[in-house]
Amino acid sequence: MPAEVPLKLQVLKALTEHLQGIVGPDWGDFDLSASVFRGRNRFGENDPVTMLTILEAPRPDQGREGGENNASRSYEWSLLLQGWTTDDPVNPLDPCYYLQEQVERRLDMIVAVKPGSGFPRHPTAYMLGGLVSSFSHGPGVVRPPTDGLSSKAFLYMPLRVGLATVV
Repeated sequence: MPAEVPLKLQVLKALTEHLQGIVGPDWGDFDLSASVFRGRNRFGENDPVTMLTILEAPRPDQGREGGENNASRSYEWSLLLQGWTTDDPVNPLDPCYYLQEQVERRLDMIVAVKPGSGFPRHPTAYMLGGLVSSFSHGPGVVRPPTDGLSSKAFLYMPLRVGLATVV
């Protein structure tokens, strides 16, 4: 493998590490320190009960090129975040809503700035350490267990990551 890590993989690794920070009482007593995965869409009985996976969306967005010989590029990269946690036997979606809230809080740290100054509220998390030019997440959707898809309630959340490169 080449020595230089591709930008997209750097971003995915930074996002994985950031989400692994959902641990302990400040984060709804979830522990995702070892259960955030990249590129996995199949899980089994031996996997953690509470977990997240980051997947690339199946359709790429149109990029923008500029500069001499179109040497600079910027585009929005669409990712999908999927998560599972323990089910409540009476109200299966409830635990997923708690997980979704903590994931949203953690993702918000990536863009949070201090009012008035505009300086990052969380400098090490801000724009994933400077790897991305923009970041946003959708509201997410929580779904019940579905035959042939998932035996547990789960959440989906779209992510939009701005990337810019110069050749």
